[in-house]
Amino acid sequence: MITDLGMPDMDGLQVAKEVVSLAPKTPVLLLTGWGVFLDSKNLPEYITMVVSKPPTMEKIRSVLAELSLCI
Repeated sequence: MITDLGMPDMDGLQVAKEVVSLAPKTPVLLLTGWGVFLDSKNLPEYITMVVSKPPTMEKIRSVLAELSLCI
């Protein structure tokens, strides 16, 4: 699953938590414009990977290939 961290009403962490509660093996990619401010060691365990925005197409392909190995 790909979600943005900063969204109105429900942030990406809340969305990811809901999805993973329903489908625990779902890999979660968190996109954020706040990447430099995030400490990946303090993220919830249900977040598989974090990518700063805007990602390049090469980065998206690479990340999706890596996440496909988690399924």
